[in-house]
Amino acid sequence: MRSFRPTLVALLAAVAIFAILKQSRETLFEAFPNPVFEIFLYSFPNFAEGIVGFLMTAMLLTQASWKVELLGRFFTLPRLCIVTTLGVGTYVITQELGLHHVGGAQVYDPYDIAFSIAGLIIFMWLGPKEAP
Repeated sequence: MRSFRPTLVALLAAVAIFAILKQSRETLFEAFPNPVFEIFLYSFPNFAEGIVGFLMTAMLLTQASWKVELLGRFFTLPRLCIVTTLGVGTYVITQELGLHHVGGAQVYDPYDIAFSIAGLIIFMWLGPKEAP
C-alpha cells in the first residue's frame, strides 16, 4: 500500500518546530543572548523551508510518477531525491539572492542560504530509503 504518512509526519513536525521557534525567538534570544544562537533562531525558518520544500516536491513528483507510467520508470528513489533537491535548491537560492520574489521579498543573508541548503541535504540523506 502506498502511503505518505511518514512524510506527512516529518512535514508537520518541521512546520510545528518552525512555528514555535518563530513565535518565541525574540524571547529565547533575550533569555540566551548568544550570537550563534541568534543566527540559529533567525535562520531556522530557512532550514524548515528546505525540509518542507523537499517533502512537498517529492510527494508531488511521487504522486505524478504513480499516475504517469513514463515518470514512474524514470523516478527511482535516488533520481527523485536528486531532481527534488536540485529543483527546490534552485528555487530557494534564487529567492534568497533576490532573483525572484515568489514566496515573499527576502533580505540577503548568507546564513539563510546555508540553512536552506542544509535542510535540503540533511533531509535527502536522512530521508526515506525506499519509495512510498
